[in-house]
Amino acid sequence: MNRHEIGRRRFTAFALIAVMAFVLGIVSVARSPRAAADQSPPGCTSNNIKANVAKDKTVARPGDTIDYTVTVTNGGAGACDISDATVTLTLPAADGTATGSVITLDSGASFPADGSGDTTYPAQSWVVAVNPGVANAVAKAEVSG
Repeated sequence: MNRHEIGRRRFTAFALIAVMAFVLGIVSVARSPRAAADQSPPGCTSNNIKANVAKDKTVARPGDTIDYTVTVTNGGAGACDISDATVTLTLPAADGTATGSVITLDSGASFPADGSGDTTYPAQSWVVAVNPGVANAVAKAEVSG
């Protein structure tokens, strides 16, 4: 038996063992933690989470600095508690779309349905750096988990 045949047989045996271990449940698949909406408070029907982005300037030129502030709220009729959430701000890219740098503002965040966890995060500064001809630069905030 040559080296290639030995290597192929070892690979086949390893692949068969790996498949059997997975099927039999010997190997567990790690899952990332998810935000939780656990029907709390009783009778809630969905989250009412909102992420608002405010900027301190409406007109800016390349080289100017814009401060973005993100406010996250959860509340209202039927709102559920939110836990283990991540809040991010995506800054404008050179083409003006909200596809630039992503800043994580919070992780493991909780937003109770009664609004007691509503949060305004510290301003994040961005120096305007857009391509010539771009007239509008957009940032976006997201709550995920």
